[in-house]
Amino acid sequence: MDIAEMVDLRPEDTYHFWNSGYNIVFEKIYNFRVPTIAAVSGYALAGGFDLSISCDFRIASETAIFGQLEVDVNLSPGIDRLWRLIGLSRAKYLGLTCERINAQEAYRIGLVDKVVRVNELLKEAQALGVKFASKPRQAIEKVKQSYINVINMNHKTAINYETLLLCHLFDTEERKRIMQKFIRK
Repeated sequence: MDIAEMVDLRPEDTYHFWNSGYNIVFEKIYNFRVPTIAAVSGYALAGGFDLSISCDFRIASETAIFGQLEVDVNLSPGIDRLWRLIGLSRAKYLGLTCERINAQEAYRIGLVDKVVRVNELLKEAQALGVKFASKPRQAIEKVKQSYINVINMNHKTAINYETLLLCHLFDTEERKRIMQKFIRK
């Protein structure tokens, strides 16, 4: 939704719109079974910024610009995913100052995973996708979900969860086949 469309939005409509629109889309991307990759070229501001941080990985072109501009128009930016990604202090800085940062700065603070030339962006994103697709799907799906699940666990619970996941993956014929193939190399 563009800012021009938000001007006449009532508070009760805002809550409904965000919880039945933006939040659902961003949550589906965040919780998608397999890794998601944002290929960012140009501006990723406000909603575009939130979309990019809903993905597991972000590859940016040298021309990418990132920013949370919501405070400048008396709104609240997406907070939870960002602080988990880059830390609380940096997230507060970006959200409260509304500064735009370039791809190199985004890489330096851990917001993006890689910076490439504009003409290499899609190739790099696709190559990363192919890398994930070449790995055992069950392991990719379960391990990705584990990263999401352990965020809110205490250390002891998280370690136990990881051990149970390992046992689950260990109890598959695919694991045995892949390990035997690895040994033969």
